[in-house]
This record gives sequence, C-alpha cells and structure tokens, in this order.
Amino acid sequence: MEKLESKEIVGYLPFGLKIRTCKGAVLELNSNMLGVNSEGSNKFYHWFVSQDSKPILHPLSDLEKEILLPSTVNWSQVLEDFKINNNADFLPYHIVKILYEWHFDIHNLINRGLAIDINTL
Repeated sequence: MEKLESKEIVGYLPFGLKIRTCKGAVLELNSNMLGVNSEGSNKFYHWFVSQDSKPILHPLSDLEKEILLPSTVNWSQVLEDFKINNNADFLPYHIVKILYEWHFDIHNLINRGLAIDINTL
C-alpha cells in the first residue's frame, strides 16, 4: 500500500492544511507542527501517518472553475501543461506557491487515494 510522504504535504502547511482523520474529524494543520524530536524524526509526520489521515485538496480540474485565483496567470494553460507533463516540476515557483496556498493537488494524491477531493465533502 502506498503511503503519503512528508515532502508531498509540507508545501501546504504554511497555508493551513485541512485533513480528515480515519475517525472523520477535520483538523487544520500548519507548519508549527513540524517539530523534529531528538532522534531526528518528525513527530507530526509519524502521527499523521499513524492516524491514517488524508489531506483535503482541490483537484487540478478545479482550475477550470471560476474561483478567485490571481488573474495574472493563465490557469487554463497551467492545467494543460500539467496534463502534458504530469507533474509540477516544470512550473515556476510562484505558480507552485499559489497552488499550495489554494490547496490544489499538485502531487496527484487524490487519484492515488492519499487525499480527499474537497468537492466530495
């Protein structure tokens, strides 16, 4: 079974990432929760995985909807480019930051069963 990696959620934390625990509780996490213990292990990440928690994210297809994203970016083109390359590695940093801030699934977590589509709640 595939597991969520900390590198796949850390970019969302400065912007308050909502998660759903296996018991159905919705919590908001932030970057203050990324403490490392004396063994160099991330306590938050281990708790997150042990709770079978999933982040709540927008699918990239929501870029086609009329939402209040900055209008200086051609979001249709970003979505098209993303579909062609199938990852965010090619995107400029300022675009990736906006996608993290608005909680878009840039790591394909929803399709991998590792995140919840916000539109299904």
